[in-house]
Amino acid sequence: MNAARLLQFIVAILHANIQLSIISVSGLSSNHYADQLYEDLLYFYSKNARSVRNANSVLTWDPEKWNNIRKLHVPSDQIWIPDILLYNNADGEPHITIMSDALVYYTSTVVWKPPSIYKSFCPIDTEYFPYDKQSSMKFDGWSYNGSQLMFDSCRCRHERLYPGCGQESYIDIIFNLSTRRKTLFYTVNLVIPCMLIGEFASQFVFYIPGIEHKVSFSIAVLVTLTVFYLVLIDLTPPTSVVIPMIGKYFLFTMFLVSASILLSALTVSYYRRYVIYLLVI
Repeated sequence: MNAARLLQFIVAILHANIQLSIISVSGLSSNHYADQLYEDLLYFYSKNARSVRNANSVLTWDPEKWNNIRKLHVPSDQIWIPDILLYNNADGEPHITIMSDALVYYTSTVVWKPPSIYKSFCPIDTEYFPYDKQSSMKFDGWSYNGSQLMFDSCRCRHERLYPGCGQESYIDIIFNLSTRRKTLFYTVNLVIPCMLIGEFASQFVFYIPGIEHKVSFSIAVLVTLTVFYLVLIDLTPPTSVVIPMIGKYFLFTMFLVSASILLSALTVSYYRRYVIYLLVI
């Protein structure tokens, strides 16, 4: 068929319901009307031609003439599928676990929901680690512009005119998937111990610098903070664009404890030299 066909895709947020749909059972005869309808629909259909949805669509029929069949399972490799890609993809093509059948309704609406695994990249803002959020996945067509392939979304659609493409506009769909860490583990094992150690270290800074035990205690606190800081480095992504606030807290506390150790060491050294000088005299 020479006419091009345009499939309109509607992306919406739906409640996930697990359903079992039996296509056919081995050893039993399938529905005769469904088999005949499948052959008639694909007889003049070519998946190489981009389809156009109109009143004379090929993938449409009258349910009353076909034993009230309103939808039909069609192998996805037998129909035209738009080349929708994830633009911020981080690992080649998406891994489609199974090429599931498409549901073709009598109104020429085609629904294809293959289970896929996407690996995307996005700017990582870990300023509020471990209470940070990550998001953003951008889908767009590769071969067709906005006048040939139209995207619809339940919220809003992003239409943009790219320089160098003439007057052609390209439409993309951006999903903001807010993912947040489970913070209980990090709060109990990282945040609370660090706050307690930092509080003790801050209070101990203002003690008398001449006490020798203060130097050993401050060194122990500094080593503990260094270990926690190394753990934090292993937990945060290496591609983070900012330094986490808890990392800044670690650095400030380590600087404060280091200054306290240096001041205490100088004070103890000066005190002992002064005592030795008095004994010599």
